[in-house]
Amino acid sequence: MDRYRVLSKQKRSPLIILILLLLAVLFSFVVQAQVNTSGTPLVVLKREKNDGGMLKLILANAPKGLYMYDITVFIRDSSIARIGFARGVAIAGIYFQVVNKTASSIEFRAADLNGSVLPGAHNVTLAEIEVLGLKRGQTGIDVKVNQFIDDEDHRVVPRVEPIVLEVFSPIPQLLPIGGSTNLPQDLNGNGLNEDINGDGKLTPADLSLFALNIDSKVIQTHVECFDFNGDGAVNLADVRALASLVEEANPTPTDLRLEDGRGGTGEEVALNLVLVSAPQGLQRYDVVVSVSDSSVAQIKGVRSDAIDSSFFQIIRQSLDSIEFRAADLKNRIQPNAEQAILATITLVGMSKGETALDTKVQIMTDDNGNPLKSLLRSGKVKITLSLPPIGGSSYPPQDLDGDGLYEDVNGDGVLTFADPILLAFNSSDKVIQQNPTLFDFNGDGVVDFDDAVALANVVNRQ
Repeated sequence: MDRYRVLSKQKRSPLIILILLLLAVLFSFVVQAQVNTSGTPLVVLKREKNDGGMLKLILANAPKGLYMYDITVFIRDSSIARIGFARGVAIAGIYFQVVNKTASSIEFRAADLNGSVLPGAHNVTLAEIEVLGLKRGQTGIDVKVNQFIDDEDHRVVPRVEPIVLEVFSPIPQLLPIGGSTNLPQDLNGNGLNEDINGDGKLTPADLSLFALNIDSKVIQTHVECFDFNGDGAVNLADVRALASLVEEANPTPTDLRLEDGRGGTGEEVALNLVLVSAPQGLQRYDVVVSVSDSSVAQIKGVRSDAIDSSFFQIIRQSLDSIEFRAADLKNRIQPNAEQAILATITLVGMSKGETALDTKVQIMTDDNGNPLKSLLRSGKVKITLSLPPIGGSSYPPQDLDGDGLYEDVNGDGVLTFADPILLAFNSSDKVIQQNPTLFDFNGDGVVDFDDAVALANVVNRQ
């Protein structure tokens, strides 16, 4: 017994028919200047016996052939039935395309580039649409011809015949798949239940469950819910299609690191934003870097040496925040690149202290346009007091290890015995005595010869 039955149209009185005919004639005169209506084709939607839930969209006549069409099929009551899928028949393969699909409608189009529908053709099946009954009842199914062009390049408005569908044996409802306790879910409303285990997200676990249960009754009796590649069947090709969706939803984390920095008050400090690895290259990015405490350091600017300056742009900038973006149009950062410096942010030390730097990725995509999920490691900057050189040194003293003590007394960048010697002979220097906490290596509150001895012991222990 069929699950569905198409109900015949009710008979109309002769007076109503006459009025409709007069209106049709009047309408034809109105649109004749815009649309070629000679030999108007007829598009019929019907269901043939012993054909499951498939509806056939039939072009009853094509006086001047067919070049292309764009058609939408609507279900009036989606609680009675819903759309499964559509496939081209007379025009199929790469020349047929589903444009949009919901539970209650499907839009598809085709271009007859192979001359499949010639002038004078009759009863041509343009497409088949699967309709799935959900509960007993009746619902109208309408056809809207968005575009219909014949072989003479005329835009034609075909007549259409909608149907009323009766559902008297609904399809079985979805059940949990495999060992899952949840129903599969459609996460994005496109009619496909990509969330196989029903946990509310798309992960590799869904792919695994789908692959292991692809031949199960639940999946094979609900082809329209799992036909991820749109070919009307569920097989290994759909596993590959779902794998692409899973990969897109769960991109491989990309390690993005903002380096730490250190400098003196009034000095510039440069921090590099490093893309640790780029397996699929880099297409573009948009990043915001912010200073937590702008009283310690403030943002001066940003530059990029990796990407051509023509494709690098500062979007907005303030003393505590800067947003910049770039597009790698010259493919400077290729697949499998490592330790790529995307940008260098310059700050200016304002006062002694330390502040964190926050990094936020607005957009980042690889060479294929897929979004990159970044594992961010934001940096920090430590600002020390910038002092003049001591004694006969050419460089200002430095805090080499960030402990607040300026052990590199001669400022040459390394700790050697030259530093305690310079301190011993210059312990009364004005620079040292005005900043005793920076040179109090023995911690007694004053700077004298004993601090030079303490610093020498530090050098000796290296």
